[in-house]
Amino acid sequence: MGVADKIYDKSPLLVQNILCSLKGWQICRRRYGKEFHAELSRYLQKEVDPNEALSRYLLLACQVPAYKDVLTYADCESLKNKTANIDNLVHKFPIIGKSDVREQIEKYNNPAYAGPQMIMRTSGTTGAGLAFPYSVEMENRQWAIWWRYLVRMVWWKSDCPGFH
Repeated sequence: MGVADKIYDKSPLLVQNILCSLKGWQICRRRYGKEFHAELSRYLQKEVDPNEALSRYLLLACQVPAYKDVLTYADCESLKNKTANIDNLVHKFPIIGKSDVREQIEKYNNPAYAGPQMIMRTSGTTGAGLAFPYSVEMENRQWAIWWRYLVRMVWWKSDCPGFH
């Protein structure tokens, strides 16, 4: 348990409420800052090519220790040279479970990434939550994609007679 957790646990309810509000404000600023709006704009303007984005992610996966046996040197070179068959590369990846990641989380982290990282925690609805590192850029991209989906759903619902 960290120092912040100890302070929170020993604080009166009013102080806990204030601390929760401050943490929520901090998360909101990080999650919905100018980087988020730039990402959302790119997605809404259809400036993101899904194949190019997937190719970039696969190229990053070349640096992840867990995938050193999945993507060969030739695969990574074809990604760099933009000659890769993306579908074939995606199908090379094995299906993994939470226990695989939990037992060797460091193998799934890109050692070449030098930016700040936070820890994402899943809810653990199966009885076993998962904690893994992620970047602010990834969080912004994730929320931009989610908001693009929501914007499209609102448009679809408004265009569908009888849908309430």
